[in-house]
Amino acid sequence: MIETQPLPDGFARAWVMGMTDLFDGDGDVAVALGELDRRAGDGDFGTNITTAFRRTRTEVDKARLTTAQPQSFSAWLTAVSRGFLGTGGTSGPLFGMFFRDVARSGVADSPVLADLAAGLSTGVATVQRYGKAHVGHKTMVDALAPAADALARRAAAGADPADALD
Repeated sequence: MIETQPLPDGFARAWVMGMTDLFDGDGDVAVALGELDRRAGDGDFGTNITTAFRRTRTEVDKARLTTAQPQSFSAWLTAVSRGFLGTGGTSGPLFGMFFRDVARSGVADSPVLADLAAGLSTGVATVQRYGKAHVGHKTMVDALAPAADALARRAAAGADPADALD
């Protein structure tokens, strides 16, 4: 039965390492995000998100000292949460709480797509509650809410996890 099929093997590791690798390169992504943020804010988003993912990498490296690497979905996403919670700006704490909620959705070693979708929806609700933002306010919610909704619809329709995530 597809709705109980676990997420692809190594999904959490691949997701977390993909995010950290994106901000570990030559800085083009961070610069672009900073420029976009300058149009509507103070321009610190690129720097803050890069700092958060460096902190995430540090959390992962700390885990490697005691184990080979984070061992579960929850542990991988908790590393991201901690990386953001230690970062300044508005986005640091908001993304930290968002990823904390996503981490809590995956208590099983192999969460199913519906678990991830529920975690994303809970994370978006947390961001909206603390940030007092809604779709249309030109905030991170404008991207997060539709993505969470789309994944929830795919999960409810019984989509294959790999296809739904693609």
